[in-house]
Amino acid sequence: MIVLGLGMERRLGVAPETLVLLREAGAEVHVEETRAAVGLYNALAAARRVGGLFHSTC
Repeated sequence: MIVLGLGMERRLGVAPETLVLLREAGAEVHVEETRAAVGLYNALAAARRVGGLFHSTC
């Protein structure tokens, strides 16, 4: 499972090709505003393996 953050103001994007590649590789992908993404990541990580990418422009 992968959680990707879009930034606090949703200004970041995720290339459609990236989502296709991840999903074809069998990953469940969630794309959210950063605060929502962090919350989702923390909830999921308590019970399963999950990777996340946040603050990718800082």
